[in-house]
Amino acid sequence: MARRKKTRRRTQKKIPFAVTAGLAGTLLGGTTPGQMTLDHIQKSEWANALIRVVANVTGYHMHQGWNAKFFNLMPLIAGAGVSIGASKLGVNRRLSAIPYIKL
Repeated sequence: MARRKKTRRRTQKKIPFAVTAGLAGTLLGGTTPGQMTLDHIQKSEWANALIRVVANVTGYHMHQGWNAKFFNLMPLIAGAGVSIGASKLGVNRRLSAIPYIKL
């Protein structure tokens, strides 16, 4: 009798919610009120919004050069910390066990 071919299962990589929220906070936020990426998007200033996204992640502002005050990485770092803490405590496993919430 011939052997059956084994099928490989594809595992889905899930992105933790806390890290996703932190990334959104980093990209859409800013360090000074009125100069946040979300403000520029609401005014349809797409070039300024792109400049702000690059400045939030890298610290380089197209018109003002490199400066550490342009970094906005704290939401991303906080989201990663919350995600690591939740996985250590088993919160993610408990949330995925609830039948009506699919994370």
